[in-house]
Amino acid sequence: MRAISLPWNGRNAWSSLRQEDAPATAVYKKTLTLDPRQAEIYHNLCWVYLSTHRSLDTAESLIQQALALNPSPRYRYLDTQTRIWMRQGKYEQALASLEEAIGLTPSPAREALAERYQLLAEIYRQLGRDQEAQWAHEQAANARRIGENPKEGDL
Repeated sequence: MRAISLPWNGRNAWSSLRQEDAPATAVYKKTLTLDPRQAEIYHNLCWVYLSTHRSLDTAESLIQQALALNPSPRYRYLDTQTRIWMRQGKYEQALASLEEAIGLTPSPAREALAERYQLLAEIYRQLGRDQEAQWAHEQAANARRIGENPKEGDL
């Protein structure tokens, strides 16, 4: 079976379809029946469930299937897994997933890094680790500041 080339990718797909989550769900499910090796489609379908506050267990299963396909860039998928586990109250699991995502996020992706550090601060707060939450918040601010005013050598 060969891979299917789709006219969309990433969050653009789910954001354009999410107004009508039933059609989006149907499109993604149909695509997966044609080629179940499409990590991005599992990811997009996961976001439909996540953004519409439907079954978090289904969203978790979908992101696990996407991660099993060794997607690239992996940090985006780990970020999604983190958000699911946070909504489920699984903060220790979310922490491990997010730490891996941060480690894999390329340094030039400053805004993505800042967003992940902000999530990290939230997880630390939920776990009662206030000093670490403050540190993560500072890392987010630093990433944003460097992203706004990059100097040679910063990136």
